[in-house]
Amino acid sequence: LFSGDAQDKANAIAHLKRALDQWKDLVAVAERHYVPRDIWMMGGFSWGKYTSDVQRDLEIASTAQSFPSGSQVWQVASAGNGIPSFQNVSIRTYGPFVAAGFHSWLLYEASLVNWDTIEAMAGRSTTYVWRRALAAQPGRVWVLETPSTVTAKVKMSGQTITPLVTAVPDNGGNVSLAHGYKLYPLGASGMVEAMLGAGVVPAVTAVAAPSSIRVELRGSPAANVRPPLEKTSSGVLQAPMSGLPPAHPLNFLSTEVYKAASATFEVRLTQPGFYKIRCQLLAPRGEDPVVPFSFDGSSQRGNQLSGRSSADWQWVSNRRGIPLGAGIHTLTIYVRDPGEQIKAIEVESVE
Repeated sequence: LFSGDAQDKANAIAHLKRALDQWKDLVAVAERHYVPRDIWMMGGFSWGKYTSDVQRDLEIASTAQSFPSGSQVWQVASAGNGIPSFQNVSIRTYGPFVAAGFHSWLLYEASLVNWDTIEAMAGRSTTYVWRRALAAQPGRVWVLETPSTVTAKVKMSGQTITPLVTAVPDNGGNVSLAHGYKLYPLGASGMVEAMLGAGVVPAVTAVAAPSSIRVELRGSPAANVRPPLEKTSSGVLQAPMSGLPPAHPLNFLSTEVYKAASATFEVRLTQPGFYKIRCQLLAPRGEDPVVPFSFDGSSQRGNQLSGRSSADWQWVSNRRGIPLGAGIHTLTIYVRDPGEQIKAIEVESVE
């Protein structure tokens, strides 16, 4: 994914083919010793039930495309004593918005692939100063991002910028590189200056300005509806059947969601940015609704829509912006309670 090397891809596919053969051997052995049984909160279980998922891994690897890479020119200098001596440097970038769920990892990877070059050019130091002039782009604003664990001092045209921390802690209260990042809103144009510790490379992106993009989706354009959801004549998506598992907090169910009742929509975005999801929902039980969702199959902890207790239609939404690139994305809404109905979905750019 990072190198774009065809041999790397071929090696991965070969490993997965051997893994599929070994999985089939496991299934054959297990079927001679065990009978299918029900597992609490998982339903019927057998090893063979997951063979299609192992095959799916192979399909994903076969069709996967490498992350597109680019470059950004910065001025960088060691923040030692005296006046910093800036040098121009071209850093390799992986657009962190290209794939939902990989955002923080792509930010982290940019530092890994560039640091040897930076250290060779600017010398060894504990702190470095980065600066770059940013020109205005219609309908967009600039943001600077770093991994969530990084301490930085960022200014835009001399004004200190306070970061927005977007992070999802694990059960121990920690934030992993896979989930957290700091976002510095820089505005439309100016000179950005960032003071960062060794080993960290900044990334700036021109993203959709808040509320500049709004997409409304009614129930009828759903790409597919999985049972027990039904598509009615009015385009309302509902789960009329009984037997779905009761709603529980996502931290209780780990990061996985129940996929039996879901509706999938295609969302076309013209600009990269941070997007908020709103869903018009009817929760007939009058409970506080919690509706999980995913983009492009990424079901990260914290991807959920929530609202208030109500017996009427209401708009439920997520609390943080989801980083998404330009292009077509697959949005899936998961209904967890019988009788819940979805009438409309909105996707809006936010800061």
